[in-house]
Amino acid sequence: MQHLMIDGASDKESLRTIVSSCPNVRNLAIHLPLFEGIEWELDYLLPALREMPHLTCLTMAFLSASFLAEPFLNRLTHLHVVVVLTPSFCVGKWEILTHLPKLTHLNVGCSMLVEHVLKLLLSPLLKLLIVGAYAQVISLYADKDALSSVDDNRLVLLRKGNCDDRVLDWEKGANGGMDSWVFAELFVLAQGSE
Repeated sequence: MQHLMIDGASDKESLRTIVSSCPNVRNLAIHLPLFEGIEWELDYLLPALREMPHLTCLTMAFLSASFLAEPFLNRLTHLHVVVVLTPSFCVGKWEILTHLPKLTHLNVGCSMLVEHVLKLLLSPLLKLLIVGAYAQVISLYADKDALSSVDDNRLVLLRKGNCDDRVLDWEKGANGGMDSWVFAELFVLAQGSE
């Protein structure tokens, strides 16, 4: 099995068992419900993720800074951070991603400050940075006009869909269709060929 999506609530032991049982997965997506005031701590999955030598594409909510220090991230080429619940999480953490040796594609599903976007774009390996946010919060933590004025073809701003949209998008990509990664890559190519 190369693609695995875990969608919906599950107890910790079941989730750990599922992930541990699929060491050859290359593309892993974990979509768990987020409830107001409750942050999913996924540190208990770290041992299982470390044992996935082929993992190159990861989609999940990063709610713990300990993930960003994990050696298994050095294998990733594609990282989709679904949501960040607190703006304070972002301070000083996004820059860590610029040091991942194989990361070429990053999709951040929350509004970002322009300063964080610019720091991420300093990575010479990064080919694509997608920043997506719900329409109603685009201006909450980021200056939409400032983001729009960033002069770098690798930056693509997308409106974030709901959970069902993310699941369908992931399934399209797993089945070789046009998902948000492919769509954004085509957009980057079009911008570069002006």
